[in-house]
Amino acid sequence: MSVLEQWAEEDCAILFSDKVHMCKKDFHYDMLRYVFTETEEHCIVDLFRTWSKTLTAARVINAIPIEEHKDIFVLSARPFAQKAVKEFAKQIGATAIEGDNSIETFAAKLHSSSIKPRLLIVADSKTDRKAVAEAFYSNIRIPVIAFADVDASMRYVDIGIPGNLTNKRCIARLFWLLGKTVRRTRNQSWRVPIKRFVSDLDEEGEVSVEFAEQEERERSVITSISGDLSQLCHLVIDANGWTWVGPKGPPGEYGPRVILDTDDMFTWDLGRVPDFHRLTREESNRTFIWGDAQ
Repeated sequence: MSVLEQWAEEDCAILFSDKVHMCKKDFHYDMLRYVFTETEEHCIVDLFRTWSKTLTAARVINAIPIEEHKDIFVLSARPFAQKAVKEFAKQIGATAIEGDNSIETFAAKLHSSSIKPRLLIVADSKTDRKAVAEAFYSNIRIPVIAFADVDASMRYVDIGIPGNLTNKRCIARLFWLLGKTVRRTRNQSWRVPIKRFVSDLDEEGEVSVEFAEQEERERSVITSISGDLSQLCHLVIDANGWTWVGPKGPPGEYGPRVILDTDDMFTWDLGRVPDFHRLTREESNRTFIWGDAQ
């Protein structure tokens, strides 16, 4: 299996687990090519097409010199997508346009010639269609990468990435995957948890009750796993509540193997880590499987 085939298999499994493929029932004819099948309630998007479009978008982003990535603009008019926009821009060195009037801000800057974007990335080709049109009709014809649900038009969009945009987790996952693919195609590591991309707001811009409850659960997770892991490795909980794990046994010897099943399907062998590793909240919420060192 080639590296790209391995990436595709792993990434499509992640997209499937977050239901990125389960889109609205009604679809625009521009998106028909991405629809794999239909059910009574949903259109099912071909996740391999989503992945391949993500790879194409990542290659376009990486074709721009890194020192000019600040001229890549990322925006969204949807409040619960703005955290994903901000984190994605941070990870690739792009410029995020934040706020409720992000589209108007982008248009004003574009017409004032205060910016010269190399590329525009939007969270939703339908909701952000005004920004997409502004990019198309600008004097310098800015290329556009857009995430798109199946009911959206691809007019003025150069690269459309299909997927379910009806909830914040799916939007976060799509931005997370694009950031991951950009970094991987640069031969750089990616250890960023999905939580950094998921907004704590609902569609009305209010703090989500679900998010608050999740925060409370995560605070208790570290305590609940400590008893199991303490039999296999050293555990230290610092003043900030972070859990640090390290191999048990004298320096230079392999400790027990602990595999973390994380959201990015990252496999980590504790026994071969020379020093302590801080568990992220994301890792703390996942399944631990342990066995003898090999």
